[in-house]
Amino acid sequence: MKKEILSDEPINKPEEDILGRESFAKNLADSLISWKEEKSLIIGLLGKWGSGKTSVINLTEYFLKDILRSQTKEKNKPIVIKFNPWGYSQTEDLLISFINQLYSSIKDNKKIRKLTKVIKKYINFFKEIKPQKTINTVLTITALVFTILGISLSHIFQQSPEMVNSLTKRTIISLAIYAVVYFSWRCLACILTRQDKLPISEIKEEISNIIIKNKIRMIIIIDDIDRLTSVEIKQLFRIIRINADFPNTIYLLSFDRNIAEKSLTVQDTISGHDYLEKIINIEYDLPGISQFKLEKYFKNNLEKLISALPDNTANIFETDNKKWSQIHSIIISELSSIRNIKRYFNSISFKINQFIKENVLEINLVDFLGIELIRLKYPDCYSFIRDNKQWFISDKMLKDEPGAKEKGTYAKWYKDNVQKFGSTTNEKNNINIIITEIFPITFFGSKNIQINSLFNKSEIDATNSIASERFFDIYFDHISSISDEECSNYDAQRIKAVSNDYDALKTLLREYINNNKIHSLLDLLEKHSIEGDLIPKDNYLSYFAALFDIINEIPDGHERLQFGNDTIIHRIVYFLIRFNDKYENADLFEKLIENTEDPFMCCDFIENEINNYKEQKEELVARNRIPYLQQKMVKKIYEYRDKLLDSKYFIRMLYFWRKNDFASYQRYIYDLASDINKLLRAIERTFYLSYSKSNDGTEKAKKEIRYDDVKLLGDLENIRNRLHLIRFGNGELYRTNKEIINLFLDNYEKDGVAKKILIKK
Repeated sequence: MKKEILSDEPINKPEEDILGRESFAKNLADSLISWKEEKSLIIGLLGKWGSGKTSVINLTEYFLKDILRSQTKEKNKPIVIKFNPWGYSQTEDLLISFINQLYSSIKDNKKIRKLTKVIKKYINFFKEIKPQKTINTVLTITALVFTILGISLSHIFQQSPEMVNSLTKRTIISLAIYAVVYFSWRCLACILTRQDKLPISEIKEEISNIIIKNKIRMIIIIDDIDRLTSVEIKQLFRIIRINADFPNTIYLLSFDRNIAEKSLTVQDTISGHDYLEKIINIEYDLPGISQFKLEKYFKNNLEKLISALPDNTANIFETDNKKWSQIHSIIISELSSIRNIKRYFNSISFKINQFIKENVLEINLVDFLGIELIRLKYPDCYSFIRDNKQWFISDKMLKDEPGAKEKGTYAKWYKDNVQKFGSTTNEKNNINIIITEIFPITFFGSKNIQINSLFNKSEIDATNSIASERFFDIYFDHISSISDEECSNYDAQRIKAVSNDYDALKTLLREYINNNKIHSLLDLLEKHSIEGDLIPKDNYLSYFAALFDIINEIPDGHERLQFGNDTIIHRIVYFLIRFNDKYENADLFEKLIENTEDPFMCCDFIENEINNYKEQKEELVARNRIPYLQQKMVKKIYEYRDKLLDSKYFIRMLYFWRKNDFASYQRYIYDLASDINKLLRAIERTFYLSYSKSNDGTEKAKKEIRYDDVKLLGDLENIRNRLHLIRFGNGELYRTNKEIINLFLDNYEKDGVAKKILIKK
């Protein structure tokens, strides 16, 4: 993703204005040009920090220059002088810097050379005050040293009279040296501050007379006042007060009233408000930003962000529509200025690259936008969430935390720890809304209500939510916390990209099998199926067919929990088609039966639909189409008969075959039983693992055999006799199939299978 950092620099031209302040700046410029009074005027442009005062100042200056350029015949056009005190703060004397700026702005104007000479005097007057101040400082320090020395001498005199004669001589010499130095420095000070210079009042009067006589007009713009320190703000307003009486002069000052008033307040003597009232003649409040314009600016930047992100990122706003509508309104209310919005999006743009893997966004964008607002506005709250992970993501905290049996424990924890963040009621409310939206568990816990379907763990994982155990740390660490064995949104998007191409998808699925990530991938695909937002409907045929045809290649994973690979794939399909038209689903399965190589998953679905009909459960396929699909399924199994033994689901397909076409099934079993090698392989398909724990807690796996399944292959006693003869003969066939034969025969006798058969007979 290409980073597009929003410049925090103020605008300079009308075409850059997005807040509609152009007309305000133009009218202000017209008013400044139109002012013809001789008396000076001080205007305050007031606005909060970051509200765009400098942009308005720049636009005003632009229109001032534009108007002046158009007044070709106008005489005595005002001189526009801009002074930014922030550039001089803490480096030079602001007064001298201010007058220097005044001098620099008019020195090249040949028509007012006389004024430039007098202003030069004005500058020199203040510059020459500095040496005298330095001298006085030196003298003061020297006097202090000698005073201390005098005290020391007095002390010594009292303690040791015998030393008086010696010390008295030294003291007299020291005092004499001090007297010479003092009078020498005073003479030098007089020379440096020559009395032939005009006093300040006369210099100012001379400047005023020249301005009036030559009809000189000046517009002095001073910006960034509220960036100065408190001491510097006081100094600047003293400068303005000292020079405010120059005629034909307008001052346009830009500052935050609250900051200025706090800096100008002198304890209880005089308030900053009253101080400003005496200086400022006219106040302009900066035009506010309408909610509409603020939202439009936010939306434009969000669209730019999304356009630079991987495809379909915008879909998350539709998936999490309710969540986004809540978070969006909070973000707008918290980012109440253009500067704040720029800062917010700059942070988002800079960080979000950390979450993109091969053009796939690995996080939930809505959650990230919410948590990033908390980080910027309420960093203490952000740190608290990061350090208390389980309280925000796990429903166990509603049940297992100390004292959970006492009603309202979580709600109390939430109130005491989370709702303390924020200074105002509105801020606390905003924080609460964002947290309860992106962390569903907090919604139930804080309100002390029972968890319902809104807390869907599958949905939380599928959407890469911050509330997911797997993804939480990523949002705070900015690096993937997912292990190499786990799959993420990147993998889901890879599947989606080739979901319309059966061969490509099958190849990709085999890659996940070889990398031992197929089980994680299937879990992820199931979660996405619940959401139904990953695979386009037009791609269902190729998507399902590829999943169906790799079922036998997937290593066992969840079988111990009776939740095998077939169950997961069945659920993936179920969640995607459950709301489809039943006839549409019937057409889909007809095509799947025709196009898949491995018939098992289609067989499983048809069998499931037959059972749903019998048990009056939810049906996916139109009932009157089931018989037709049964016939096609039997035909498919028959065509697949030579490969049937290769399937891990051989026995389950035999059950379906026997139930739906006994005659063709019986012919198949006859042919199979006549080939002892095929029969042995078929018996092996009836094996399963059972697990038990020993006394020391060690878990052991043991192979077992299902004799009911073996009955599908023929008469048990007949099979037992054939295997017994093979073992008795101890030939090559026995040695090759020793495990199968022994397991069948040993358990046959041990479990009393033979006795059960005799009883039945």
